[in-house]
Amino acid sequence: MRELVDTLERLSSADLSGESVENLVEVIGPLTAGLRLTAPRFRPGIMLFRGRLGERCNHRDELTYPPESLVGLGRANRYGSPVFYGATARSAVFFEVPNGVGDQLLVSRWRTVETLLVNHLGYTVTVFEELGSNRDRAGWDGKTSPMEGNDEFRDALETLGKLFASRDSGRYKLTAALAEFFMRPPFEGLIYPTIAMRANADNFALKPNWVDRGLEFIGVELVRIDAINGFERDVTIVDYATGRADGSLHWKGRAPNWKLKEKDEELLFTAEQGVWVARDTEGNIVDPS
Repeated sequence: MRELVDTLERLSSADLSGESVENLVEVIGPLTAGLRLTAPRFRPGIMLFRGRLGERCNHRDELTYPPESLVGLGRANRYGSPVFYGATARSAVFFEVPNGVGDQLLVSRWRTVETLLVNHLGYTVTVFEELGSNRDRAGWDGKTSPMEGNDEFRDALETLGKLFASRDSGRYKLTAALAEFFMRPPFEGLIYPTIAMRANADNFALKPNWVDRGLEFIGVELVRIDAINGFERDVTIVDYATGRADGSLHWKGRAPNWKLKEKDEELLFTAEQGVWVARDTEGNIVDPS
């Protein structure tokens, strides 16, 4: 693991403008031999939120991962290689997507419908402390940091985590190479703490072929930013849309709400990850209309 740590530290300060993500993967991959990670497997039912600047759109395909021709270099992807970025908290969207007062965001909701196995990066004590998180543990397993092994092994995970969680977009070639390696089969994606939101929620980067079968579109809000005060946002929900069978969007001209089908029907509402979630008397989730 010492060679892996030394190589990552060297690459993190090097000029990688002439380097390809593919070559970086080939350099890093062999050095990870012996690395052990406890990977989370999620049951169906995870709610994810995804955002982008824009006005009302016409089809849910405009809200999911972009086409290859429009994909730039990202934290977890190379140029031309799309992934679906989604956060576990609605509030995270307003920090992940650059915005200002008066801007409008499309905040879409999705839910997993298949079991999901992902790898992870960034869940270390050092990363949480440096980002100034209110959490002291990973959101998905209840542990302070899911690390195993001797000191040298922990050093490798700390180095990997700090590098991947860097706020410096100039390191995206290197973080994309790490993500590409850590997302190799059998994994369908990667989970990591939100960087812009100080690790107070989690992000998923998911492979398109899994997204196409494993994610269900719930709806999308058109949200206007009214005021910004530090980490606080005052927003107005301008409109809400659900999807039709053909993927087209049905805009309602209002915020999301719930309709009772029976006169004596009851719904139990709980606040979860920044949104209200309704359940019927049997505990089944009832989506807004």
